Amino acid sequence: MLLKNISKRLIVVEDKKIIPGYSAEVSDTYASHPIVIDMIANKELEKVENCKAASIVSEGTSNSQDPEVVDFKDVKVSELEAYASEHGIDLTGAKTKEEKIALIKANESN
Repeated sequence: MLLKNISKRLIVVEDKKIIPGYSAEVSDTYASHPIVIDMIANKELEKVENCKAASIVSEGTSNSQDPEVVDFKDVKVSELEAYASEHGIDLTGAKTKEEKIALIKANESN
């Protein structure tokens, strides 16, 4: 099942961190999980039917056909650090949130 994070915060499902605006493939068993059901009802997550239209952040891959610009300004610093760590992005030297965002964006453009 493909879930898209339509909230303004990092969401973790099945040990997969889904940043705002991105999607991740999770086990179909989560379709009946009460928290996932609530998050879908509360417009924090949505099930994605058309995989080609989704931006996927899973196993370090992304959909380059339809990339989405993520607005990291609404993401907590701890979430930025977790995202960077998961994607092997070195934030050494970045002291402010803006500097961390710049390093993440610079790394993703490579």
